[in-house]
Amino acid sequence: MVDFGFYHKRRYYHVPHLRFLAMAFAAAVAVLPAASLIVAPREEIFLVSLPHPSAAGMSPVVSDLWRWKDCVLGNGVDFFVPRVKTLRAFNSFLLGPLGAGEICEAATLSNCARMEVYLRVRWEGGECGADIPAGLAASVGTALAAQLSRSTSWGDSLTSALDVPSRIVAGHAADGADASEVARHLTPESGVENIAKRLCEISAGMALRPSRPGRPVPFRPYSSRDAHVLLQMRRAREAVATTDGRGGSGTGSGALSDIFLGAVRAGAEVRSSSLPEVREMRPYGGREAPASVASRAEVAVRAAILTPAAQEIEKNYRMAHVVEGGFTVTERITQLREKVREGVGAWAEASGVGGDSEEIRSAVQRGLHRPTVDLREGKLLEVDANEVIQRLQVELETKLGITHKK
Repeated sequence: MVDFGFYHKRRYYHVPHLRFLAMAFAAAVAVLPAASLIVAPREEIFLVSLPHPSAAGMSPVVSDLWRWKDCVLGNGVDFFVPRVKTLRAFNSFLLGPLGAGEICEAATLSNCARMEVYLRVRWEGGECGADIPAGLAASVGTALAAQLSRSTSWGDSLTSALDVPSRIVAGHAADGADASEVARHLTPESGVENIAKRLCEISAGMALRPSRPGRPVPFRPYSSRDAHVLLQMRRAREAVATTDGRGGSGTGSGALSDIFLGAVRAGAEVRSSSLPEVREMRPYGGREAPASVASRAEVAVRAAILTPAAQEIEKNYRMAHVVEGGFTVTERITQLREKVREGVGAWAEASGVGGDSEEIRSAVQRGLHRPTVDLREGKLLEVDANEVIQRLQVELETKLGITHKK
């Protein structure tokens, strides 16, 4: 039998069965699937819309919630008194555990045409199954039904036009029947690009309106009334609620904030567009243009502005917020740039060139361009900073005529 142990300060310590234990551990690890060793967190963006009471098959509780929404969260006409604090209170109420996952960000868009709740959800494990959308419908349904549990008073009529976050019910139990009935009418949608496209259409005034089911939406890019939705979306962005690592909440930042910002910019671009099809609608101002003129403009706007904007929003979201291997793409790019600049700068100083010279900075910028593009486009997950540094050193040595004594 082979003896196993170790030496410490010239003394040998015998450890019986060490080889057996090591072999047993290695064998156990070898048969385990990779997913059981490292469980990568997953996340997705969801949209939950409250249907309008006029839609077919709606129950009375939906009508009650729509009235509550108009009174407490706003119906879009509150131009001078925004409801940012109230929206933030409702969004914060939505945050928290969701089965094996967590709702970590929430935003609500409430106006005369719609009430839509946007949620960022994280969970452990594999792909998003049916349990997460079902859990979201139940969670949002319970949060909405809880608002109906608050008894009204004569003071409510005085504060209905004010931003009063205390009107959000955050500690009462919802009626179980109401919560189930609300959840039955909620169908969560998912997908960053899909939801970004919807928000871009809303900001451009081209999205279907739940308050007018079955009715077409006239495209009026020069209507100041329709452009008011951009202000509503900016206020919804201000009210985004997020969780931090300690279970508290923060506001105004995160993935949903970035998605809303991208959509607002797309809507503003539509209204200032120089596309010939859009400029053809200028003579009509805020009035409805002929169907053929509006249709040509819509097709052009979707192709040239909205679809690229949604794709860009999705790409930026993946770069800045999706963690792979412990880091986001944005973090990897930042780390790569810092390491390369520091490494090449130190080499240049040691070579007597000067690490802050224009020639060194330009070389570093050129050397970082391709690796940065590859990281952004997902062609590479990692870039070896040392390889980039060495390549730049060889390039600069040749260009500057630097030789090293051996």
